[in-house]
Parts: sequence; structure tokens; C-alpha cells
Amino acid sequence: MKRGVLYFFLVSVLFISCNNNTRENNQQISKAKYIYDLKQSENDQTQEIRIGDIKYIPLETNQESLLGHVAKIMFRLNKFYIYDDVSHGIYVFDQNGKFLLRISKLGKGPGEYVQLTDFDVDDFGNIYIWDVMTRKLIQYSPNGEIINKFYFKQKVFLHFSVISQSKLLLSYVYDSGIFKSSMAIFDIKTSDYKEIIPGNEDFQGFSNVRQAFSNIYRTNQAIYFTVLYKPDIYKIDSLGFVSKLLSLQNVVIPNLEEVKRINEAGFNYKGFDYFKSINNVYENQDYLTFEISKVRFFKRNIISKKDWPIKIVDCDNDPRFFGYSKIRATTNNEFIAVLEPDFFVKEDWKEEVEKSDLRTENKRIILRSDKNSNPILMLFNFSKL
Repeated sequence: MKRGVLYFFLVSVLFISCNNNTRENNQQISKAKYIYDLKQSENDQTQEIRIGDIKYIPLETNQESLLGHVAKIMFRLNKFYIYDDVSHGIYVFDQNGKFLLRISKLGKGPGEYVQLTDFDVDDFGNIYIWDVMTRKLIQYSPNGEIINKFYFKQKVFLHFSVISQSKLLLSYVYDSGIFKSSMAIFDIKTSDYKEIIPGNEDFQGFSNVRQAFSNIYRTNQAIYFTVLYKPDIYKIDSLGFVSKLLSLQNVVIPNLEEVKRINEAGFNYKGFDYFKSINNVYENQDYLTFEISKVRFFKRNIISKKDWPIKIVDCDNDPRFFGYSKIRATTNNEFIAVLEPDFFVKEDWKEEVEKSDLRTENKRIILRSDKNSNPILMLFNFSKL
């Protein structure tokens, strides 16, 4: 989907000692490592940056691997894991795009699921699928064989991530129909439940206090999460220790009455463009990227972890992306965007590729695809000029 996306570099980051801690619902959480002044960053742009070379990886297309729509992508253990929300399956490809495995088991039988809501992959390559309809978490081996099933009788959640072999990070948790926690840690072996951020009962039933997309993000072993109407990025380690990675300053957050108005108006809301959430948090060795979402607008931000200048870069105008510059995941040290098959529906797509400044070998890779092909992954990084 083509959309103007603004990329920013941070101009002013204040380091705050992790010795200064705060407590959220009895959970010890360190203060943010980075403070991002939104107002200052919009007025001070000093550093030229660029997008480096882009590597194009076509995903193998055959009868078993054909994707309908990439809803979520993850890179772990040198493999790409993709959730297709058309076939409701998980597809696994190697780092060169070769198809390896599909888990697509809709049904009510053993090892099957009714509605795939979210998935994750642990450090050993085991795949976990959450079926919200049956309140069942299914664990599959790296070869797609069922290992275990975990049932949740009273609690139901929207998204999750595997912290360790027994601990899960859960978001938007409901208990007996009541919005209990925005974020919590659950031990599937002992059933121990530790709330990190409580749910707000005043928001009960409000559609816009829940994110239809995931608010948990993974970069290899690192897990990040965000919460609606909270200007913070949280990070959690394998032991379940939670810290604030980044906090925004100079953001305007709506009060309860404004949230009600926003919820009632939906897409027709014309009021102040309040802060809503931080989304799509991904990190590599040098940069941290995230989107700041407001009620009616969003902006992509990129923080250099080595120095703190800021520069607007419109990646959607980079012809090498063909309008598909949204960051969807990371590899070990590259960001991933996805060239979707709907690009190949355009009448002049071949001419657009031929006229681009791509190298000949990259043009050939793209020109081998068509509207019936799987997406092409685009791997890239940022650098200073």
C-alpha cells in the first residue's frame, strides 16, 4: 500500500541512569534509557542519512507455499516465518527465500485451530499459535509436529510472545469478560500471573483501546511492547525483567471524555490529533525504528544509537521500494519491507522496474515475478552520507 512515510533521526536524547526506577502496578520498571522530545525533533534536523543497498529476496512460489496476504513476518534462526491471514497459516522460508514448511490446520481436531490470532517462535525454533476462539495455545516443533497444547479457561488475550520455555508475555488480557491487564507475564507451567500494566476499566468495551494489529514486537531475542495512550516503548528480557527503552515528551494524550468521542466518531473524528500509540518497534545494531501513531496521522521515526541527529527522509519516494517502504521486521542487522503482489497488478509495473536505477541483476529478480507470485522481501539498512 502506497503511503507517504516520514523517517526521522533523533536530535536530542538524554541518557537517564537505570538506577532511577519507577513502579507500575508493583512491577519494578526502570526509567527510560532514551527521552525523545517530539516537539524539538520536528524543529531540528541536522544530519544527512541515506538508505543503503537493498537486497531483494523473492519467496518461492508453489502450490504449497502460495501466500494470500502477509499479516506478520518474523526472522529467527536464519529463517523467515510468515503469517498469512488469508489461508490462516504459518509459512517458513530459508534466508534465501526457499520454501521449507507450512502449518495450516484449520479445524477442531487434534493440533488444529479455529482462528489463528497471533504466533511466535522461541529460541529453539518451536512455533506457537494462539487460537482465541478455543482459548488454546498450540506448540509445534520446528518440523511442524504438535508438541503441546495449553488451554486458558478464564483468561483470554489478543497477542503474545514467548519469553522463555515457560513464560509468556500477554497483551490485552480479559478475565471472565473483564478487561484485566494491558500487559502481563504468565507462566504456563505454574499458572503464575504477574500483571505489568493494569487495564483501565473505564475503557471497557471501547474498540479503539485495543489494537487490531500486534503491539508486541520481536527483533530476534529482544521483545518490545507498547500500550495504547502510553508514550513509552518497553523492553523485556528472557528472565521477565521489564525496562523502559524510550519515552516521548511533549505529546498530548486524550482524557477519558475525548477517548469516548474518538470511539463514537470512528473514522469521522475531526477533533485534535491526539497521541494514540507507538507501533512497529524494530531494532538492529545501529538503529531503533518505530511509528508514532496519532488519531488521524502517523510518522516513522528512526533513532541512531551511536549519535543523535535527526533528518527527514521520505523512503516512499525512493524508487527502489516502489512505494512499499513500510518496515515489517528485521533480520540480524537489516530491516525488512515487503513488495506485495498487488504491485504486479499495475499495467505499467514492468516499465516502472525497467526505468528504475536498480542494478541489472535486481531488475531481473523483480521482473521474474508476476501477480501470481509470492511477495519479494526487501532487506536494507541506513547510513550517514
